[in-house]
Amino acid sequence: MNVKQVAVHLRRPSGDDPGQATTAYYVVQGDVLVLTRANGTPVDPERFRHKLRPGDDPAAIAGVLGKQVRREALKITEEQERFYAPLDYGVSDFI
Repeated sequence: MNVKQVAVHLRRPSGDDPGQATTAYYVVQGDVLVLTRANGTPVDPERFRHKLRPGDDPAAIAGVLGKQVRREALKITEEQERFYAPLDYGVSDFI
């Protein structure tokens, strides 16, 4: 089993904020992507899988699924994640 990994941007760097990233791991079995842990065991083989179509980018899909797993682990929604993100007022040059 060839476990692949992809860096997932959670928050892009801005000013003094270095941003935030996480890592998602996945395997491709035939035409199905399965999100895994680093050791290759599936996170949830029924829910965190995606049937790949021609032209799909497996790393991008794994990143989306990885964000979903993270939100579920933190028990937050995508909207809550955006709401609590640091605000960029764009005034750091004036301070």
